[in-house]
Amino acid sequence: MVSCILCRIENTRVDPNKPKDRTNKIDPLFIISSLSLTLLVMLLATEYRNHEFFQMTIDCSTVLHNKMFWKIMRAPVKFFDSHPVGIVLTRFTQDLAAIDENMPPMMLECLTV
Repeated sequence: MVSCILCRIENTRVDPNKPKDRTNKIDPLFIISSLSLTLLVMLLATEYRNHEFFQMTIDCSTVLHNKMFWKIMRAPVKFFDSHPVGIVLTRFTQDLAAIDENMPPMMLECLTV
C-alpha cells in the first residue's frame, strides 16, 4: 500500500525543466490588459466624437449668426425706421440664444438615429 502511494507521488512531481501545459488556461494579465486597452480606445473615441460634435455645433452657430447679421445689415433703412433698434437687437439675440440652446440636442438626435 505504501509503495503504491509513493508511486503516485513520484508520478505527480513537478519537473522544473518540463514546460507547463497552458492549453486550457487563459492568462489573467492578458485579459486585464486587453480589457484596459479596449476601455482606453473607447474613451479616446468618445472624447474625439465629443470634440468633433462640439466643434461642428460651434461652426454651425457661427455660420447662422453671420447669415442673420448679414441680412440685418443689408435691410433697407425703412425697416429700421418702422422697428426700433432695441427691439431688433432683442429679437436677434433671442433667436441666436434659441439656436444655440436647441441646435446641439437636435443635431445629436439626428446623428444617432
